[in-house]
Amino acid sequence: MRNFNKFLYRPFGKTIYDFSLVKDGEKILLCLSGGKDSTVMAELFSRWKKKVPIKISLEAVYIDFFGNNNIKIFLEKLCKKLNIPFEAIYIDSAEKAILNSGKFSKCYVCARERRMNIFKYARNKKIRKIAYAHTRNDFSETLFMNMIYSGHISTLSIKKDFFAGEFEIIRPLALIDESIINEFIRASKIIIPKKKCKYYMNNRREVVRNIFKGLEKDNLMVSQSLNAAIRIWLSENFNQI
Repeated sequence: MRNFNKFLYRPFGKTIYDFSLVKDGEKILLCLSGGKDSTVMAELFSRWKKKVPIKISLEAVYIDFFGNNNIKIFLEKLCKKLNIPFEAIYIDSAEKAILNSGKFSKCYVCARERRMNIFKYARNKKIRKIAYAHTRNDFSETLFMNMIYSGHISTLSIKKDFFAGEFEIIRPLALIDESIINEFIRASKIIIPKKKCKYYMNNRREVVRNIFKGLEKDNLMVSQSLNAAIRIWLSENFNQI
């Protein structure tokens, strides 16, 4: 088992510090899905909040499109343990939009609908800072997806403003590999609930993820190498890092 301080806690804090993701006095809305990545993000934020010299407050939300009551119960227990206020929002109209996705993939429409509902929730709560749990692997996969399916070179942003600065999305797990998250979940004996999404296995990200699994049979550093290339490319072309 790897050192969680070196590979999990420290990269989390380093990302927040290096990219100025969190400021004193801010309230941060954690977007939880019931998956391993956002579960670990909640654990890390709860731990980080107790150790840093600044004061922040945390809230968490789960946007439910498919009536996943098992995920709601899991997240209620998690947030109660971590002392994070939590709310689950069921949107019964979202699946219709997903089914009528037209030229867009169902996963794209689902993500768009989820993001819009998170913005709506944050606006009602007067919260500007929104945290997503995308990992280093997600950054690499998104780069590949955009190159293969959209014909352009781009990936996720570690922080990004929306609606003229009304909201800022941050991704504090950007330097963390999914493998260490899996190890943390096993070591902590956290049982992640099963998802009911009927479209999960038929999406572009899953195709790209399987490509990565094939590449990693020959080179375990594929994700790390791609992310290093992304950082260099951004710094050389856009001075973003």
